Formats: sequence, structure tokens, C-alpha cells
Amino acid sequence: MTLLQILTMASLAILLGFLRRGRSLALAAVSALAIYWLQPAVKIDPSLSFWLPTLTLFITALTWVLTAPPESRSLRENWPVLAVLTGVILFVTFSDVQPWLKFPSAGSIRIVALGLAGFFGLIFVLSLLKKDNRFLLILAALGLLTIFIFLKSPWIFERTLNLLANLSGRAPDTVIPSSIAWLGYSYVAFRLLHAIRDRQSGILPAVGLAEYLNYVIFFPAFTYTSCRGRTATCATTISTRAGRTMPIVSHWPIG
Repeated sequence: MTLLQILTMASLAILLGFLRRGRSLALAAVSALAIYWLQPAVKIDPSLSFWLPTLTLFITALTWVLTAPPESRSLRENWPVLAVLTGVILFVTFSDVQPWLKFPSAGSIRIVALGLAGFFGLIFVLSLLKKDNRFLLILAALGLLTIFIFLKSPWIFERTLNLLANLSGRAPDTVIPSSIAWLGYSYVAFRLLHAIRDRQSGILPAVGLAEYLNYVIFFPAFTYTSCRGRTATCATTISTRAGRTMPIVSHWPIG
């Protein structure tokens, strides 16, 4: 993490603390942009540097739909934050036109459009559920754990890449990275698992998508995740400052 990124995050944390209206949406937008900006490059496929943060947003929003009670998942009430997320994704997709912020390349715009269409389709279908579906909650938890094991197990990761290479008819790479650097996935996964478990226990509070996103992808926490060594001290300072100025989103009363 660079000094510019640390100073930018600290400045944004302070500025957002002065907002009186629209703070929740602004924080969601900044947090979403932050995970794209801080995502490390992926050598296997450069477009993964775009898709991994995008999947973080998709998984978080879809888990919210599954865990939110029917009265909280109304799209009529939550469309502003969905619009913000769409705007962030499109901004990053077309970020090549502006030189002052460097974001990962999305690759094919057609695939981005298909991904957004599939995401909104799932959100719409799941929002129509009239009651909790315990099977879907269990399936979501298993999916999160499966991805975690895949990312943290070099043997499984390498064998999967070799299998994909064989299926595509090309020779396996001689130099295979031991893992994919998916920024903050462990942090996000365990927060989502916590929410799923609390929903199953009936103690999860009813919150909208904006508050849910800010609980899961609160950008000072991702700043800390991306730090190493001395910069971690700076990131802790950012998180502390943001927690003081934005107490309603720095800690969500789960469990």
C-alpha cells in the first residue's frame, strides 16, 4: 500500500465524518471504490483484479438479500445503494478515460454487462422470497467456506489450475502461483458467515443494504487488510479516525 493511498483514505475518512445527509450512501461508494483501488494485481489473468472486488460486492449484496427479513429487502427502499454500486462498477470499467486514479482493467465490457444483468436478476428473484429459506442460507455458508479453502490451500489451487488448463487443451503453466491475492476475502467471508449464523439464530437486526455493505466492506478495515509492516500503524489510525467520526457504521450490532 502506497503513502498516497494511506493519505487519501485518511482524508476521506475525515471528510465523510462531516457529512450530515447521505453519509451511508457516500460511505458505501467510497468503500466500494477502495477495494478496487487496493486490490493487488493478479498475474494469472489481469482482469481478475477487476472481477475479484466485483465478486466481493456481488456476494455481499446477495448475502444481504438472503439474511434480511422480507420487510427489509424491498428494492423500492434499497434501489439507491444498488444504483451506487452499479455506478461504481461502471466508473471502474470505464476508468481508462481518466488518468488520475488507476483501477484494474475490466477486460470485456460485454462480460461486465452480463455480470450486472445476472446480479440484478438474482437480487430481484431473491427479494421476492416471502420467508427465510434455510437451505439457501446453508448453501451460501458452504459456498463462502469453499472459496476460502480454495484460496488458502495451495495444493487444491494448483491442481485446479492444471485441470482447467487440460480441459482447455493447453499445456499447464510451468510457474503457478500458490494462491490468488483476493483483497480482504477472509475478512468479508467471516463477517458474512457471522451474519448468516445470526440470521439462523434469529438475532440478526433488520438493516438495509447500505448499512449491511458498510458493515462488511467498511473501507478503513480494508485499508488495514492491505497494509504490511509500518503502514499498518497508519491504517489503524485511519480506522480509529473513521470509527470516531462515523460510529453508526464502524460497528454493527450483530450477535
